[in-house]
Amino acid sequence: MKRIYFFWPLLIYVYGAAFAQTPEQLNAFRENVLPQYNIYFTGAGLSEGGQLILSANVKYHSLSAGTKTAIMDNIMKKWQESLVVVSYSGKGELWGWNTDTGKAMRIDSWDTNAQRPTKPAVTAKTRTARHPFFVYVGGQGVLDNNHNLNAALSTRVGFFLLKNRWDLAWTFSGGVVGNTDSTGLMSSRLSTGLMTKVYFPIKRIHLSPNVGFDLQSTVVTDPEGASNQAANRAVLAGVSWYIGQGSLDFGLRLGLEKGQGISATIGYTFMPGIGKRKK
Repeated sequence: MKRIYFFWPLLIYVYGAAFAQTPEQLNAFRENVLPQYNIYFTGAGLSEGGQLILSANVKYHSLSAGTKTAIMDNIMKKWQESLVVVSYSGKGELWGWNTDTGKAMRIDSWDTNAQRPTKPAVTAKTRTARHPFFVYVGGQGVLDNNHNLNAALSTRVGFFLLKNRWDLAWTFSGGVVGNTDSTGLMSSRLSTGLMTKVYFPIKRIHLSPNVGFDLQSTVVTDPEGASNQAANRAVLAGVSWYIGQGSLDFGLRLGLEKGQGISATIGYTFMPGIGKRKK
C-alpha cells in the first residue's frame, strides 16, 4: 500500500504545536506510567512539536496487533494531550485517540529500512526461443481398382525468422507413379529447395492462415530410366491449426511453370517445445 510519508510529520508538528507538552508532564509520565510497561518500552521523550515518543524493544515489536492496541489504549488514557509515536529500530507507529469508540487507534505505520522491491530479472531468450525450429512431414497416395498408384511424401525442416510470423525451410519431396502389377519401373520424382511463408495468426481460435513462395529443383525419371531436371516456382496458400505439439496444415500450391496446375497437401508440423511455450 502506498503511503504519503511526508504528511504525518507535518500533522504531528501541527498537532504538537497546538498542544505542546511540558517537561514536567513528561517527567510525571516517566515516573508513574512508563514503569508499568518497561518490558516493552525503554524510554520516553518529546519531539520538537511536543509529541510523546516511546522507544520500543523487540518484545513490543513481536506483539500481535490486538495486544499492541490494548497496551496503547491504556497508555493513551493517561496521555491524551497529543499523538504518540512508537519507535523501534527504524520502524514506527503513529497512535491517536478515536473519539467515537473511546479507544486508541493506530493511524499509520512505516519502516525506513524497507527496500524498494527489485524488478524481476529478465531472462534472456535463447536463440531457439527467438527462432523456434520445426519439422514437417506430409504425404498423399492414391491406389485405384486397377492397381494404379500415385504416391508422394514431403518433408520440411526450418526455423522462424520472426516468431509465429515468417519462416524459412529446406524442403524435400519425392513421389512415384505407376502400376503395382507391372514388372517395369515406375516414374519417380525427387525435389529439393527452399520455401518461405508469412503467417497471419488468429490466436483466439488457434488458426494461422499463410501465404508464401516455393523454389524447387526437380528431377523426373521415366520408366525407361531417362531423367529430366528442371526448376519449379510456385505460390503457396494455406492454413495451420495449432493442436498438440504442433499444427495440422492444409496447403495449396499453384505452379508458375508452364503445364503446372494446382495441388493440395495436408500434413502435421511438429514443433518441439510448443507445449511448454503455451503454459
